Amino acid sequence: MRSVIQVLDEQACAVDPDAALTRGHAARRSGRVDQAEEAYRVALQAYMDICDGAGEANALSALGELALDRGDATEACTRLAAAVAVWESSGDMPALTTCLDALGNAQRRAGARPEARATFT
Repeated sequence: MRSVIQVLDEQACAVDPDAALTRGHAARRSGRVDQAEEAYRVALQAYMDICDGAGEANALSALGELALDRGDATEACTRLAAAVAVWESSGDMPALTTCLDALGNAQRRAGARPEARATFT
């Protein structure tokens, strides 16, 4: 029996950013951090290539959350701050709010409490 990741790999994820993002989520849930990161990076580049801001922000957020999973709060802050910038320009307030919450938590974990406080307010 083939895994979901194998099926998605066979569907040319490099050209389909949504499939690459889904592959990343599946790999992350399965604990395959390196595969998840690669899939998220492929998705990010593909979304950027087609000028899909929401997709780009989703991929950046996923990379930020993955960095938190690895314990790299500084990298998470960088990725999540980039996602916040994209969401701000899109006007998608629910997505922006969710991303700001993740950024504040990453800042707190990175020891940047004043920045986290500012992000949460």
